[in-house]
Amino acid sequence: DFTNPQTVAWWQEGVTTQLLEMGIDSTWNDNNEYEVWDGEARCYGFGEEIAIKHIRPVMPLLMMRASLEAQQRFAPHKRPYLISRSGGAGMQRYVQTWSGDNRTNWDTLRYNTRMGLGMSLSGLFNVGHDVGGFSGDKPDPELF
Repeated sequence: DFTNPQTVAWWQEGVTTQLLEMGIDSTWNDNNEYEVWDGEARCYGFGEEIAIKHIRPVMPLLMMRASLEAQQRFAPHKRPYLISRSGGAGMQRYVQTWSGDNRTNWDTLRYNTRMGLGMSLSGLFNVGHDVGGFSGDKPDPELF
């Protein structure tokens, strides 16, 4: 629950001690869709409790911001670099994104090209794809 300052502090401590202090210079926020089965589950709501169903799309954005802030505090003179799979409007302020776990084939590459253009037209100018694929057969040299 990234509307809770204790959660943000816990997350940033983990980013700092488990990544940044170990020599990893960036944060990869993956699997952050926040699937919650009960829409009435309560969040801290920045001090005013709220049902998750009302703010679920904001959670990945808050996670990205927390990661960015941890990197900025750890290395204030370095330009932070972050990646996130999920997010919505405004995520380009914090991260780049990619199209997710792709199949290794020409159809997926064709779809990803269209997706990347659409994302760029929507303000997400720094996007990428798993060109080599995440699942499926090993790509032939031409596809790769």
